[in-house]
Amino acid sequence: MDIDTVVAEAENIRRQLIKENNFNDFIDAENEKIPKPYLLGKEIKLIIIGQDPTVRNENSRKDVTTVLNLNKENGALFNYVNEIATRLNCDIHENVYATNLLKCFFTVPPASVKNLVIDQTKFWLPLLLKEIAAYPSAKIITLGEPVFQALVCSGFKKVNKYWAYCGNTTAIVNNFSYCKAEDNKLHRTIFPFPHQPTKKRNKFYGQYFSVYAQYVCKQ
Repeated sequence: MDIDTVVAEAENIRRQLIKENNFNDFIDAENEKIPKPYLLGKEIKLIIIGQDPTVRNENSRKDVTTVLNLNKENGALFNYVNEIATRLNCDIHENVYATNLLKCFFTVPPASVKNLVIDQTKFWLPLLLKEIAAYPSAKIITLGEPVFQALVCSGFKKVNKYWAYCGNTTAIVNNFSYCKAEDNKLHRTIFPFPHQPTKKRNKFYGQYFSVYAQYVCKQ
């Protein structure tokens, strides 16, 4: 799918949800903008799936025009995604497609409302499936626990379980794993990563970030 088609379909989904009063208290009726998925190159090897574009600071939302703010190359999220891509032997400009599971703005960050991300997923999932179908051989990474939990059908819900967390700040590296295609709603292998703030403040993820990335490279 081309970017304009993705945005147009997302706009239709948002309008329909508001019309039918689905989650009307949470969808931002004032901010109609749908941030564009990030796509610069033609050889996509890595798909990054974020949660949604709703930053906590309402005044900053008007500045969000691209998924994960990846158009801002001096930003923390760009640096984080670039680090992931580099460790997976990908070029962020040539090999990365980034999109959100939930594509419109909400009045509050959806993860702060119990089950909101999970409940919204059924409306947005068909579009996401069409997006990733364009890149059948690309590896898929999710950022953060809420989006990962919304996509898992069976198995572990915690990101650190796939990173073989065994207490304190330690992992059993030989037990690294991933979410198998039959266990998630994308029907593709998913490698779960923490969101950027979590990786920054959590010593466990900081310690094993490069090691798990090496594991992903080998799969």
